[in-house]
Amino acid sequence: MAAKIILRSLEAVLFTNPYTIENKLGFASEFVKRSSKIFSHDPNIVTAPQNAPAQVPRVEIRSPDQSYIAQFANNRISLKYQDMHNLRAPLGVQFPMFLDSLTHATQSTMEFLNPRVLRLGFVIGFLADLGSSSNKYLSEEFFQNNPCSDAHEINLGILYKLSLESFSANRWVRYQTLRAQNDPSIDYAMAIDIDINTLAEVMNNYSTSEIITFYKLAYEHVNTSLGQFPLLNLLQQE
Repeated sequence: MAAKIILRSLEAVLFTNPYTIENKLGFASEFVKRSSKIFSHDPNIVTAPQNAPAQVPRVEIRSPDQSYIAQFANNRISLKYQDMHNLRAPLGVQFPMFLDSLTHATQSTMEFLNPRVLRLGFVIGFLADLGSSSNKYLSEEFFQNNPCSDAHEINLGILYKLSLESFSANRWVRYQTLRAQNDPSIDYAMAIDIDINTLAEVMNNYSTSEIITFYKLAYEHVNTSLGQFPLLNLLQQE
């Protein structure tokens, strides 16, 4: 099986105490100014009313090429990155660029909003093209006697507990089979996410330097652990 795997996206999430952005356009303008290295050249800005559902971002800022998306909900802040110019750039190339941008965005956020950051999350998304049934592959790889070979979809999550220096964290590895929209009989694709997040039961008040340290440690952990997981071990052979 000649699987092809690409890095789909990198996302950093700051889980915060509830906060309010009174002047959304003013905030977005100031954030763009302070993060001009990321959102220069006329970014797209979308706002939502303060009484929108909690999960809806009050402010969303996109770079013109859609490489960066910053979202500010009432209790979480996220920065998502996808290299739109080189979809096959490896993790080791993309993460340093993402970290540099994340550092600027985090500094701007902490200076302007000054939220209490309670928890941290880091999600690395991959997309695999197996060239054959992804449901059959997962069934054979993870289950004895191949009980799910005729499944329409398999969504598998594997949780580990780990320590990244002073950070206690969860590490989820998630496999989800995908089907072609124009032909549902084709299930050759699979989404694979590695999600590292600090514990929900432990609330903190992270500083800017602690936030950046966590993302560095999470990346280093993932980069040295890829060989442990089916399909992702192929990335270490590139």
